[in-house]
Parts: sequence; structure tokens; C-alpha cells
Amino acid sequence: MSELIYSAWHRTLGYSYFATDVDFIEVRDNHPIAVIEASICTPGFPTCDGSNGVLNRFLRETGGFQLEVAWWTAKWLNVPAFVICIKDPDNLVHILSLVNGEQVSISTADYLSFINEMSKETNTIERTLTNNPLELYDLLNKLSAVFPGVGKYPYFANKRVWMNDYRQRLKEVANKVARVPPQTVATPPNYPIKGETTGGRPREYQNLRNGSSCDYFSVEWVEWRKDNPGQKIGRPAAILKTIPIDTIKYSEGEARNVFEGFKQSREFAWWLVTAGVLLVPFYSVVFEAISARNDMGDRFWVWEAINKQNQRLTQFTRQDYARFICGL
Repeated sequence: MSELIYSAWHRTLGYSYFATDVDFIEVRDNHPIAVIEASICTPGFPTCDGSNGVLNRFLRETGGFQLEVAWWTAKWLNVPAFVICIKDPDNLVHILSLVNGEQVSISTADYLSFINEMSKETNTIERTLTNNPLELYDLLNKLSAVFPGVGKYPYFANKRVWMNDYRQRLKEVANKVARVPPQTVATPPNYPIKGETTGGRPREYQNLRNGSSCDYFSVEWVEWRKDNPGQKIGRPAAILKTIPIDTIKYSEGEARNVFEGFKQSREFAWWLVTAGVLLVPFYSVVFEAISARNDMGDRFWVWEAINKQNQRLTQFTRQDYARFICGL
């Protein structure tokens, strides 16, 4: 529920301030090795494949924004990205590669083997899904023949402008060019809240994934920005670990205790490494949640993680926190 509280609040900032989660980042030896977006069949989308399937829904969701974030986050991290669909009537796990557009459908046991052998030469499934990687535009063209939903992506609306932005972003990745935040912070516009469309994180996939003892973590929020309104492709601006405390329990001491607990976890190091590769700041945000009203409170503690030993702390009101997010 806390994820939805934060998501609903973030939507009030307006459409210039995009953010989404990255469902799962596979980690080995404290470094990311794959990005995984996980989905599940529902009564409205009863199968993984097909025009009314889950994979097609993912590719068209929010105008292709989820696809863009997954592909470019993986590009910055120099790892493959996969879209996973489970709970299909065929009882198989469906994997769509965002590297070469290939698909495989395998048993849950084989999927856990795929996870356990990830990044190893012995992983034949991963080799199928990563051989002969495609440029993003070639991937989009390939996917469009099978999944009409991908046609929502901006590439298909204005290929010339999109290609210019694409080349710019590729140069930034290749040359490790850090993003320059805006000089001035705009006042957040007062937009109505757009309804939540995705629900919570796919717990069913997490239950399946927990059959493996290999490391992984979820990035609650990737702040995503364009350099100007006309640009077709954004890039990561920050990653945020958000931790709610119900208003009944909220205090300065409790906020510090919650952060210190997270800082001592193994996951903290994974966030630091991931932020370093993405060339973005990493913030731990402990915020007041009013669960009884499904709303945010007025107290935010934000730790900017410089390294394992040093964090810069700032306290914000709700209004000031909104300005902070818009200034990323």
C-alpha cells in the first residue's frame, strides 16, 4: 500500500517529472548483471502472448515508457534486460528479450536454472536471449511484427527526431557523460492524479524467484528526465529507496533507526554500485505515511548516499520535497 501512496503523490507533480520502478535487478558479486521486468496474467490479460496478452500490454504501457526505462537502464548498466510473464494457462514462464527480441517459454524449474546460471557460459537459455543484440530501432521494428502495442513508442511517431536523440543518448552512455541537473527548479503544477494502472509489485513472481538463493533487489523509483520537452528519449536522473513510516509511529528517532537499519543491509551496497554505474545520485527517503487516508504526511528525511560511510541528510516538508524531486 505504501508504494501506491507514494506513486499517487508523485503523479500530482505533472507529466514532466516521470518516475517508475525497476522490478528486479539481478546481482552477483555485488554488481548488477540483468534487469528483469515481471508481469502476471490477469482476467483482463489472460495470456502472456497475443494482442491481448501481458507482453503486448507491457510494451504499450504509458506510451512505451516502461520499455524505454528498462532498455536504457540496462544499457547504462551494460547488462541484458528481460520481460517475464507468469501464470499463463500453459503453466510456463514466458521470457521476452529486450536484447534481441527473442522469446522462450520454459518450466518454472528451468527458469530457476536460468536465474542460477545467469551470466555463465553454460546458460544456454540466456545465450539464446542475448546472441546478436539489436540496436533499439531494430528491436522495435522486430517486436512490432508480433506485438502491435510497441507501436505506441515515440520512435514510430517521428523517427527522424527520435534517431537524433538516440544517437545523443548512445554517446552519453559510451562516454560516461553524467547528466547536468537543471539550473532552476520549476514550481510543480497542480495536476489531477492519474489513476494507478499497475497495482503493486508482482509478488507472485517474487515468490517464484525466491526459489533461487542468488541475490537480487528492486529499485523502488528511477527518476527519469528529458533535457527539454521536445526530446523523445529520457535518461535516469536519480534512484530512490523509499521507506514509509506510519504517522502513528513517526518520529525523528524512528526515521534515523529505519535508515540505519537499511544502511547496514547488504542491499545498501548494491544501490551504491548501481547508482555509480548509472552516474546518478542515490537517495534513501524515509517519509511519513498516513495509511488511514492513503496519503503522504508532511515529513521527509532524505539521505544522499555519497559512499558507505558518508551520507548527506536533508529534512523536507511535503512541499519542499516536491520541489526537490522536480529539481532532479
